[in-house]
Amino acid sequence: MAEQTSTGYFQNVYKFNGKSQRSEDPDPSGQLDTETGLYYYGARYYDPRGSLWLSVDPMMEKYAGWSPYNYTVGNPVVFVDPDGMDIDPATAENVKHLVNKDSKQYNAAFAEQYKKLEEDHNAVYFFNPKNNRTTGNRTDLGNVEYMVTNENGQYNISINYSTKAGNTGFSNGSCLLEETFHAVQFSEGKFGFSTVDNSTIGFDIYDEAEAQVFAAQNTTDQKFNLENNLLKAYTNGGIDKAVEYLLGRPSLSNVYGQFPKYRVNVEEALKFPENDHLRPFFQPNGQSRIKSMIMQKPKN
Repeated sequence: MAEQTSTGYFQNVYKFNGKSQRSEDPDPSGQLDTETGLYYYGARYYDPRGSLWLSVDPMMEKYAGWSPYNYTVGNPVVFVDPDGMDIDPATAENVKHLVNKDSKQYNAAFAEQYKKLEEDHNAVYFFNPKNNRTTGNRTDLGNVEYMVTNENGQYNISINYSTKAGNTGFSNGSCLLEETFHAVQFSEGKFGFSTVDNSTIGFDIYDEAEAQVFAAQNTTDQKFNLENNLLKAYTNGGIDKAVEYLLGRPSLSNVYGQFPKYRVNVEEALKFPENDHLRPFFQPNGQSRIKSMIMQKPKN
């Protein structure tokens, strides 16, 4: 169908995933085998007629819980797999206009946070726009989540954010700013994740308030009363007043009231009795020694 037009057919040299059928293609892993009709990905063959891989993923041990025949952990919109091996991020395209100084949408504050994530060699960050999800009376505008640890020992961290905040009281652009700030908090060791249930470890209401204030300060969209009042509280009394405001609004308290209402010391949060034998709790590269904890050593 990709080669069919109203007047007949044309020869499309680039097939599924941009793979080429040209015999002179310098990359043999990028070719369609016209004799068999299979695509060669270097590590395995793909059958486009049945939408099936003909062998298991060579990286299957890295993605326990997924079918060994999966492609990019079931998310080809966010990830690409150019050689059939590990997944690579294709999501910087989603935010490149915000970090390009020649773009009218350049955001200096976001670009600064983006650079911090680029400099974190212990993790790979993915920018993933998403649709809003409503649970009860709560609208989820985004989150940061741990996905897998890749073959290089790097944490794969997904930054999920809404592009349309709707009538939640937050401006559209603030969602990306807030979740990116949370990703930087993770990179600096302010909180981590449990591999048991992917819950956060060491995340507190102050972490949330700091991200909300950053987003409200730096969004280029029109601010709503909720954001203006949050900034007013922050200006009058610092982060403590911002926390007080978040917990004082009925529409927000049911969401943020679940977080610890005090500063959580991450290193203390790791000191469970059963892990005493793992002290110090961080490897020389700053990653947690505890396998069930995805966390990095806090930066001073």
